[in-house]
Amino acid sequence: QWGLYGASALGAIGYAVTTDSQVRVDIFYDRFPDAKKTKYNIFGLVWLFLPFVILSWDITTHYAISSIAIDEGSDSPNGLHNLWLLKTFMNVAFLFMAFATWSAYIRNLARLTRPTLWRQLLWAFPSTMFIVNLIVFYGIWWALYLTSAEGTAMREIGRMPIFDEFEVGPYEIKYTIVITLVLTVLLIGAARLFDRSGRAED
Repeated sequence: QWGLYGASALGAIGYAVTTDSQVRVDIFYDRFPDAKKTKYNIFGLVWLFLPFVILSWDITTHYAISSIAIDEGSDSPNGLHNLWLLKTFMNVAFLFMAFATWSAYIRNLARLTRPTLWRQLLWAFPSTMFIVNLIVFYGIWWALYLTSAEGTAMREIGRMPIFDEFEVGPYEIKYTIVITLVLTVLLIGAARLFDRSGRAED
């Protein structure tokens, strides 16, 4: 029962985002002019919602893989079998939500400006940086794991210096976050240059 409810809820969220039919609890939103509504939509979609969806997808990926690996299910004849199907669907549902959110974001962005790639990445900076961070983190982790000495435990990879933090005044910042920030800025800059060169050729 809870599995079916969770599956229907996750699927419905992606549908609601795509059709802009989600329930709004903002008493001021309806009185805003269209341009302001669009800006609020963009902020809500890619500064608040999409980072949460990406985080949820990342976490549920590990749940799904672990569940598939052990063929998770009940040993009881009347129990819940093939539980890995539900956990895998949950993970795929977050992907659907992410694509639905990005699609709705581009439609909103098109109402304000030409939605070129660099503008999409820039206006969705937190989401862009979150995705780049996942690529950086797992890229470094797997590179270290595959090149480490035989017998190196997975936990030891996460304790290597590249995953440490350094202090900036009262704050501690991870090296991977600094790498992510630099790569995100370079990615947006490269997309901007590509857009300029493409328009020059036209």
